[in-house]
Amino acid sequence: MRAIVIEAGELVLRDLPEPAPGPGQMLVRVHAAGLNRADLVARRGAYVVGTSLRRTSPAPPAAPPGEPAAAPGEPAVAPGESTANRPGESTSNRPGPERPVVAGGEVAGEVVALGPDVGGFRVGDRVMAMVRGGYADYVVVEARRALFVPERLGWAEAAATPTTFCTAHDALATAGQLETGEAVLVNAASSGVGVAALQLARLLGASPVIG
Repeated sequence: MRAIVIEAGELVLRDLPEPAPGPGQMLVRVHAAGLNRADLVARRGAYVVGTSLRRTSPAPPAAPPGEPAAAPGEPAVAPGESTANRPGESTSNRPGPERPVVAGGEVAGEVVALGPDVGGFRVGDRVMAMVRGGYADYVVVEARRALFVPERLGWAEAAATPTTFCTAHDALATAGQLETGEAVLVNAASSGVGVAALQLARLLGASPVIG
């Protein structure tokens, strides 16, 4: 399959073996992939998709001119640090000696194969998810991280949804425990996460919502 890999900070098109889904995983044919600030940071090896939100390693190296630096609180990994034992990560797309780092942290596509112990999904379902290695023809998706794509959304719209809206929901509902009638101020409201936060805050009953 075709895949865009990160080599010395550059994006390179390569041919790689098609991955196989393991227990609790699905193989998805990618129709569209999102582009986020995290993808730029990942090119420097300073961002690992799908890990804890708490920083557990030294600060990432300084950003080259013109590229954003990793913000405080972003998942980070120091050069050479192993992520093999971090919880909640898929091993199917994990880079290693025989598998380069494939770029891309979110996708929308069609389920083409199911691994063992996957319930609630069928081959042919339209799904979107945060992933590791989404810039490829096929990617393995953790079923517990996948969402159905509503009929009203196209592939490009769906691919741009998981990272921003899941991040905003975690901040407002999970961490913030937002209740109806509470006020919400969204800093950097013009960013992807900011726009999602404005919409979700209103949907969750916040008032006023400022951003």
